[in-house]
Amino acid sequence: GRDVSRYLRLLLRKEGADFHTSAEFEVVRTIKERACYLSINPQKDEALETEKVQYTLPDGSTLDVGPARFRAPELLFQPDLVG
Repeated sequence: GRDVSRYLRLLLRKEGADFHTSAEFEVVRTIKERACYLSINPQKDEALETEKVQYTLPDGSTLDVGPARFRAPELLFQPDLVG
C-alpha cells in the first residue's frame, strides 16, 4: 500500500500538485483510498479522455485527480513502473 501511495504522490506531482510533509503524505493516502481504482483495461483508459475527480483537501481547496487514479494501482501489477 505504501508503495502505491508513494507512486500516487509522484503522479500527482506530475499533474501539478505538491506533497512533501508527512501530513501531506497522509492526504495522498486518503486520496488513494477514496479516488483510486483498478482499471479493467488501462490501455483503453489511457486512450480515452479520462474524467477528473475533484478531491477536497483539508484546507478547503480542491485538487483535480486525473489518470493518476488508475495509474497508481497499476504498480501492483507492474512494479517496474518505479524502477
